[in-house]
Amino acid sequence: MRQNKINKWALFLIGVFSMTQINVIGWIGISELVLFVLAPLFCVQDWVLLRRHGFATILVLAILMFFGGLIANWMNNIPFRDAARGQASVYAIFAVIVGLHHFLWRNIDNMKWLLLGIAISSVICTFVFQPGFDRTSNAGGEILSGAEAMENRMSYSLFWLAQFGSWTLLPIQTLYLSTPTLYIIFVMMFLIIYALIESGSRSGFGLLIVSLLLLLIGEKRQPSMLRIRRDFLLLCAGGFLVVGGITSAYKMAALHGYMGEAQLQKYEHQSARGSDLLSLLMAGRTGFFAAFYAALDKPIVGHGAWALDYKGYYREFLEKYGTEEELDDYVKSDVGQGRSIDYLPGHSQIMNGWTSCGIFGLIFWCYILYGCFTTFKNNLAVVPQWYGYLCLALPTTLFATLFSPFASRIPTVLIYVACLFVKAIRDGRMRLPEAMQMEVMKKAR
Repeated sequence: MRQNKINKWALFLIGVFSMTQINVIGWIGISELVLFVLAPLFCVQDWVLLRRHGFATILVLAILMFFGGLIANWMNNIPFRDAARGQASVYAIFAVIVGLHHFLWRNIDNMKWLLLGIAISSVICTFVFQPGFDRTSNAGGEILSGAEAMENRMSYSLFWLAQFGSWTLLPIQTLYLSTPTLYIIFVMMFLIIYALIESGSRSGFGLLIVSLLLLLIGEKRQPSMLRIRRDFLLLCAGGFLVVGGITSAYKMAALHGYMGEAQLQKYEHQSARGSDLLSLLMAGRTGFFAAFYAALDKPIVGHGAWALDYKGYYREFLEKYGTEEELDDYVKSDVGQGRSIDYLPGHSQIMNGWTSCGIFGLIFWCYILYGCFTTFKNNLAVVPQWYGYLCLALPTTLFATLFSPFASRIPTVLIYVACLFVKAIRDGRMRLPEAMQMEVMKKAR
């Protein structure tokens, strides 16, 4: 009982300080600093349990990625500060996995305290200890603090969507089985409309629709949740039809001006390559495809952390595959005029891992994609209390691994840990806590 109370408080505090950052060589979460120190001790202490619960593979791959980064930094003559920032980000994955496993394995139901702490952290870091990307000005790159940093964070187009989502989705993530269905539908529809109209987030709009469909399929009953595994291909086909229909409706509404001038201009900009799915996907994500182009030039060793684009991979990609507007903007920029050199493109977790750590980075992130996909396909019903969390987190994680940078490391790594716990329970290497089993049985009556 005492150990369970300690774990609850530890998880809550890890969550509270997960998104609050300080600058130690690079920007790093306060919770991460603590886990950096504790992780080696926990790893030695819990190694037998880590292996039994299926965590050994991901930890070995993280270690290989770390050493791959060391080799890439050395062979590419990366400056110490940049190399240290890159290696710290990789080590954070190892440390957070080990730390979260240590505090969660005795009672995985305590994850709700971590999620509550993360929601609180998203508010705290608006006013103090803002993340590094919020404290860096777009104009000149100077470091902001105080009111300037707060204003810069709040000016981000997706800020309010993230804030509303953090709190309105918290009951679905932590108390899914007892959350009223009407509340789930109302909140999800509100966020879907807000994502499209107010923030203009196409990806957020699409991912929320996928999550809503999954939540409705689950019906808060384990037999219904099992339909996803049983009818996976049929549901995927239906999902593509729904997304296609909604995309067509969005296109028509935008082109006819029903969504306002701003959305019309945004759609025209996004469809400059064409209106097919691949062209729309590439719009705004040129960095991913350009990084893939650069990775193929050094597929084994990689380019090292925070590598500069000396060879002009981004320009070469734009000249071959970019739109006239993208190439024109690049040519007019300081980088295009030869007055500065930009970093290698890498607005993607998997591409950044590949370019900075070489082949071991690619292998690690492919393993993450595989683990998230298999959980999505086969294991959503294993822990019914986590069904809401997984339906919200997995589509976002699969998308972010491909098209978003590695930020907010503790919330990001948490989904990997959750997937491994779910697999361990399904394989019989762990048991669902008795209280959670009783709740599932009660709901089934």
